[in-house]
Amino acid sequence: MTINARGYRGPELLAEKKGPTRVVVLGDSIAFGPDVGDDQTFTHILGARAHVEVANLSVQGYDPVQELIKLEREALPLHPDIVVLALCLSNDFADIALPVFLYDGLHPKPFFRIEDGRLVEHSEHLRISPRQKVALFLRENSRLYELIEARRAESAPRPTHLEHWTLRRRRALSERAGVTDLAARLIGRMSEDCSRAGVGFAVLAFPDKATFRGDKSWLDGLATSLAAQNVHPVDMAERFQARKLLFSDISADNIGHLNSEGHEASAEILQEILVERALPPYRFLTAALAVPHYLRR
Repeated sequence: MTINARGYRGPELLAEKKGPTRVVVLGDSIAFGPDVGDDQTFTHILGARAHVEVANLSVQGYDPVQELIKLEREALPLHPDIVVLALCLSNDFADIALPVFLYDGLHPKPFFRIEDGRLVEHSEHLRISPRQKVALFLRENSRLYELIEARRAESAPRPTHLEHWTLRRRRALSERAGVTDLAARLIGRMSEDCSRAGVGFAVLAFPDKATFRGDKSWLDGLATSLAAQNVHPVDMAERFQARKLLFSDISADNIGHLNSEGHEASAEILQEILVERALPPYRFLTAALAVPHYLRR
């Protein structure tokens, strides 16, 4: 697993494009690919086979809130031709409703709320004191400090008031209409940002086990909300099934983390999407990508 100088998985990213086409992928662990090697991720495969430059800015544990911020601060300055959002149906809806990480319930993160009909970012709870900044620097740079903190943590009483993440998820998803609206507004803003920059935008909705088996109520609700903004998420479960693939064929767990075959299929699907939609300014790619060898099956 290779991490480049910018802190992302894959080869070094240059400010200037190396080729005619640059694809930037945003997502969480689904696109990061913790279960496969560097050359098995769908971002690497797409770049190698379609002869496009792919920058994978995915971060494990991120959600569409953080991905929107990353789009505006880091992805668009890379001057991509298309931005691909890898949406994780297993946990992204719950993630956007929470001010802390879903699985530990402790670490704070930025969040958005709809206030007076508009998206409002909240990040004030992320500010830390000068003392905390010093402690953070030492924790990240001092092996001695890290050992001392580890010993202290072992002897400290564990918090007993934290609920299990499944209960936290259920609570976050209790207001389905509000969560779906928030997700649609976040993704819609990403689309608007890309449109203003003259950049194509695509959303790949990766399934968990329940979605793959047919429970697509969350995806259908999101697709309905996004249709008015001319954003149409790609149902990856449907695309996998069209290839006669079972969930166990493409996934390493119930969440939907992709195994090597899942990444392989995802690269093929993403290449198909570039051809099918001929997303501006990608029309010139259609002829070049129209009949790749692995789509002739």
